[in-house]
Amino acid sequence: MNAELHFQDGFSGETVEVLVNGEVKASFVAKTRYQINLAHIEPVSLTIGDTLSIRIKEPPASVDIKIESDHAYYVISKRGQALFVERTGDLPKYM
Repeated sequence: MNAELHFQDGFSGETVEVLVNGEVKASFVAKTRYQINLAHIEPVSLTIGDTLSIRIKEPPASVDIKIESDHAYYVISKRGQALFVERTGDLPKYM
């Protein structure tokens, strides 16, 4: 299934890696544009049973998500040193 990762709050120029089952699928710099609350959108192909990993090297942060349903959108926020992921079937809204 095709999914979109929406990186929103808390990013200030960190290099982010997106991995699926341990294989790097994307690497980019994320910086939140607070006028619209968006840092980056990354399309990714996922299958139920996959493990989606989001990694930041400096400062170090990571999160692993087991794909258990066909949600099309994942909203990722950074708060302090932690990454938070919300799964949703609805396209996030931006100004």
